[in-house]
Amino acid sequence: ERNFEIVMISLDTDIEPFRRDLNLCHGLLLATNMHEFTSLL
Repeated sequence: ERNFEIVMISLDTDIEPFRRDLNLCHGLLLATNMHEFTSLL
């Protein structure tokens, strides 16, 4: 039980920078496709 909590916490901290990178990549992809970008706005 306790180990599971520790794993979840470390997963959260490991995933946060990755999620930020993913958002950045997604933003760059949208920027290269202005039609898709404007349709989302």
